[in-house]
Amino acid sequence: MGPDEEGLGSFGLHDLFAMLGSPGPVNWEVARQVAAGLATADPETGEPRPEPPIDPAGAAELVDLVRIAQTHVTAVTGLAEVGAVPARAVTRVEWTVLTLDALRPVLEALSTTLIGDAPQGFDPATFRGGTAESAAEAIGASPEMLAGMMAALAPTLFGVQAGSLVGLLAQHALGQYDLPLPLAGAPQLAFIVANIDAFAADWSIDPRDLRLALGLREV
Repeated sequence: MGPDEEGLGSFGLHDLFAMLGSPGPVNWEVARQVAAGLATADPETGEPRPEPPIDPAGAAELVDLVRIAQTHVTAVTGLAEVGAVPARAVTRVEWTVLTLDALRPVLEALSTTLIGDAPQGFDPATFRGGTAESAAEAIGASPEMLAGMMAALAPTLFGVQAGSLVGLLAQHALGQYDLPLPLAGAPQLAFIVANIDAFAADWSIDPRDLRLALGLREV
């Protein structure tokens, strides 16, 4: 095996066992990376691309319109606490971070239900510093270890699924509450400005009217 091949094999093995050593029912680091990559992916090539910065003037106008929406909702419903909910404009990647954090209890409960408790009989530290061949031999000699390794992979696989879901949604979502799922943490209003502007342009809607309507919906 040449130096390049050896390096590639060592890299893959190290990454694999690093993922297997992730604590909890969901590998959140993998989820965040996958979500960010998909949120910024080019529609044609699928390759991630840099997000343009948010226009400060547009963000300020959006927040002002949300404040107007909060005033209307408070006047109609009498729910004064609605006016204290913070609002901000975010990028697609920022939306994925907020949404993954807010969905953490739901996704962890779902993952635990589907894959069970933490796997037993497999310790990724056993293979640190070893080769792919030695790891394969050890796993092949123990069916229990193989089953444990597959169970240990589950949090990473679920992290990929969660990240894919949120990353793809970030390409089209307009606000924080587009998903009909309970969100953890204090209430907050987060609007993806790029998606709102694209929606307004595609449907020939006045941007201010759309932003006020979205503000009312989210509030």
